Amino acid sequence: MNESHKDENLLSDVRKVLEAKSVSVLFQPIVDVSSVGVIGFEAFARGINKDGKTIADASYLFSDELDLNTRLKVELLCFRNSLESFQAINKKYDGMVLFLNMNPFIFRKKGISLESLHQKVIEFGFEPSSIALEFECGRLEDPGALEDITYCKKQNYLISFDNIGSGPGDFEKMLKYGPHFIKVNRDLYQSLEKKGYKLDFLKTLVDIAKAHSVSVIGKGVESRNDAISLMQMQICAQQGFYYTHEKGMKDKDTAMGFSKRIRDVYNSYRENLYTSVTKKRDTFREFHRTVQRGVRKLESQGAATYNESLSKYVGDNSEVVSAFILDEKGRQVSSRVHRKEDGSISRLSVSQNGADHSLQDYYVYLESGFEKFVTKPAPSRFIEDKTCLISNSFFTLEGKRMVLVAEFVYPDS
Repeated sequence: MNESHKDENLLSDVRKVLEAKSVSVLFQPIVDVSSVGVIGFEAFARGINKDGKTIADASYLFSDELDLNTRLKVELLCFRNSLESFQAINKKYDGMVLFLNMNPFIFRKKGISLESLHQKVIEFGFEPSSIALEFECGRLEDPGALEDITYCKKQNYLISFDNIGSGPGDFEKMLKYGPHFIKVNRDLYQSLEKKGYKLDFLKTLVDIAKAHSVSVIGKGVESRNDAISLMQMQICAQQGFYYTHEKGMKDKDTAMGFSKRIRDVYNSYRENLYTSVTKKRDTFREFHRTVQRGVRKLESQGAATYNESLSKYVGDNSEVVSAFILDEKGRQVSSRVHRKEDGSISRLSVSQNGADHSLQDYYVYLESGFEKFVTKPAPSRFIEDKTCLISNSFFTLEGKRMVLVAEFVYPDS
């Protein structure tokens, strides 16, 4: 089919839908695994014929190839039908949020004010605070976007940004506009076991969102593994095919079906979490024992033998990646001895005797009275895995306080 015929068929199908006002709305649940509950539903529209058969899916209805007048009619019809269709759910269940996709650019271009849409919401008996207006993140560069979002927030609507993380400047948009929800696509959290930059990006995104009271929703959940991966990233709000389709499930059993799956993910993650925490606890116990063994040996030795002692310490304890010693003022008084990939022991040239570590957390906390300290995981200079440093004070035979700092592979890396 050539492009002109394709465009003609597209316009013809959409016109049929508009003439008959035959837009059917389906609702996909957005679940909260942590509370084993449902946050709300996102409305998805499709054009149907009189027999209920789809003749124009979302890619047709909201195609950029349609002329502006047609796109406006589609937006208004879908907006109205979504509100009308959601009334039954709204009456049956308290506290449900309706997620509605918005393209204010079209309304603005055709002189339709958001006030008129707001009045439509009121006419259907909804509180604005029960509706999350969803903006495509890529459209936030449109002129007037800030004005539109400010108006919607002033009327107490919730704001959701879709497809965040798919373009440059998305962090800035989140901080600038202050949405209540952001949605991340499956390609950001797929195969997180492979690690890499996507894992770090998503962790950073989640941390920033939490710091600004923004809820992160994982989209496109297709499997139990997807759901568990999101939970491991502290993304408890999720939506996708996995929660709405189960083999042999009838329409009337839909709510029971996704409730069962939420509970299944919750139980699986809870079991894995407790197992992981127990394993991490046991691993750190071993790390601290290893540090204590090093401290006990160093307490009976002088500074002249520190490098030799550390070489033997790292060589004898395969879990130690590197180690060095600080004096009471936080100055380094040994080489940083580390294990090479071939298993041999080396001394790091960039961490020399006399280097000042007095502003580093692994020294500051001990100086403030802590007996030992564990740093957050960070990239290592020596291996691909992320590592942590464990610092522990000890005293020489002369009574001087010193600090042993040992590096270990972080258990979750």
